[in-house]
Amino acid sequence: MSANEIVAGKETVVRRPAAGWSFHLPEQHVIEVNRDENFVALSMPGAGGVYGLSSFTETDDEVIVEVDSVIVAHATGVGEQPGDATDGYPFPEIHDEFERLHGRWQRAGLPEQGFHAYAPGSTHEDKLRDIRRQLREANA
Repeated sequence: MSANEIVAGKETVVRRPAAGWSFHLPEQHVIEVNRDENFVALSMPGAGGVYGLSSFTETDDEVIVEVDSVIVAHATGVGEQPGDATDGYPFPEIHDEFERLHGRWQRAGLPEQGFHAYAPGSTHEDKLRDIRRQLREANA
């Protein structure tokens, strides 16, 4: 099980407050979920935060963790002083997530047209979920 895999064999994705789409945590980003106390800790080198847990949903191949607003923001790393805290975990914008997934797609050698094609009536979340599924199938 990887650092970002909360349930064995299922990819963990995060949905931020008021967003209609989920993102996969990149390398060196870590998630910890405490369902008993309803909080989620998200961190990466240099920043992180603790958030309320809004929902925890399991599908056949993904765990979707939806967070509420920040409870505690913190800076991480050596030599940081109290008060160096950021606004918490730096949530990506949707174009950032598509860019990250596109890089993985290219490294996997998958056909470019498959990345850009949308099914009729699909949402950004539908497309992101489809891309993640195809990347999992390609083991990328």
